[in-house]
Amino acid sequence: MAPPSNMPPARQRTALIILALLLILAVIVLGANHLVHRAAAQEVEATLQAWQDQDTDTPGLHLRWADYDRATGELQYRLRYIPEAHGPVWELLADLQDTRTPRLETSGTAQVTTRGLAGLLGTIARVEGGLTLSDTWRSILPDFEDDDWLRYQVDVHTRGRHQAALSGIAYAGRILDAQGERTGEASWRPWSLHARLANEDRLAHLEASLPRLWLREQDGDLDALLEDLSLWLEDAMLDGGLVIVGDSRLSLGHLSVEEPEGTLSLKQLAMNWNNHRDGDRFRDRMAFSLGRVSLNGERVVDQAQFQLSSDLGYEVLRDLAALANNLDPEADLTRQDEERLERAFTALLRQGGEIILEQVSVARDDTGALSGQVSLGLREDPDFELDGELQQLHNLYGGLRLTFDEPLVQSIMERSLRAQWPHVSEAHLAQMVEQQWREWSVILGMMPFVTEWEDQRVTLALELEDGVLKVEGRQVMNLRDLMGMF
Repeated sequence: MAPPSNMPPARQRTALIILALLLILAVIVLGANHLVHRAAAQEVEATLQAWQDQDTDTPGLHLRWADYDRATGELQYRLRYIPEAHGPVWELLADLQDTRTPRLETSGTAQVTTRGLAGLLGTIARVEGGLTLSDTWRSILPDFEDDDWLRYQVDVHTRGRHQAALSGIAYAGRILDAQGERTGEASWRPWSLHARLANEDRLAHLEASLPRLWLREQDGDLDALLEDLSLWLEDAMLDGGLVIVGDSRLSLGHLSVEEPEGTLSLKQLAMNWNNHRDGDRFRDRMAFSLGRVSLNGERVVDQAQFQLSSDLGYEVLRDLAALANNLDPEADLTRQDEERLERAFTALLRQGGEIILEQVSVARDDTGALSGQVSLGLREDPDFELDGELQQLHNLYGGLRLTFDEPLVQSIMERSLRAQWPHVSEAHLAQMVEQQWREWSVILGMMPFVTEWEDQRVTLALELEDGVLKVEGRQVMNLRDLMGMF
């Protein structure tokens, strides 16, 4: 729109200049916006190509091919998954597919939406789509009502902080084998997974949830139920063979497994885990708890928990873990592998370290509890050898304190004796337990490590220092002198 004719010439020129500048700015913004869209599309293409260039014969998820149309944003692709040899997934797929080279392949379509200048602040493209159920899996799980078994949304970030949200489709129906015969049935509720990268090599956040999974074999050999499984993880990366985790939580509401050999039921499992590098040390901490556990219909425990921590040399532990991960678990160790492992393990022990079971507790409401702490450490010693002299015992230190109730130990004895003699009468079983506990009591009463024994509660305690076992500061056994007799 031209400036009014009655406007003074000076003001007309100013208005025209401003209008021209605005037009130039609009062209620049539109051009820049177009360039950013094009750069985002190029980034999508580069990512797809890099994925296709990976070795497709190694275990993992691979992109077989992809067709991406920049104009429409439509993406078509095919994926292949190869499980780790002889792992749980490999074994399951090998049985279902009747092959020793199991793999999964699936096709899918997605819509890619690139973003303009706003994408420079973070997300430059979004990919939304689903994975189609392949013909192979349609034949194994014929009652799937949806064409897709998974839907997803992936946000491509300018600085590698990509995000992904996966939603699994529910299923309830039959399981067929490779010949089309019914082998069982399965059911699971919709599951989800959300992940965010800190960069290309570091996971910033992950959370996953599986409300329910049920599996039953047709012949009744297996009936398994898993409920309320969830995983939460923060700041994780892989360094050589070590997994570094800022914090993680795993919880399981209920697990039930029924087989001809027996049944198992456990409830309220929870695990917290974190570790970090502290200079040249690797410090790890884990806490585990468990609710009621039943075996073959008999209650084993009502509550159990333990807390474990460790402190080891970082780089030598990383090298040892990487070496162990590269060995074939199905093959016998060669002499060279044994020597490499021995050298790596020796290097780890020479730097010293400790493992501490800070708390262990097992309890049954009707029979009492067992609780205690255990620690074991090795001082730094550059001359330490795995097959060294007994004088190296002075490098070891540690301690143990354990308290338990008599009825709990007697219940364990009863279960063990019943397993050995399943047809014994209850009266005779009770006599056997009483006799065994009487023998144990005599032995325990002679041990210097028993520090307390009253009201059917027994406490054992000992410390190890410089090759000497002590109880409450009093020496009770010199291990070096004892071992020197042999």
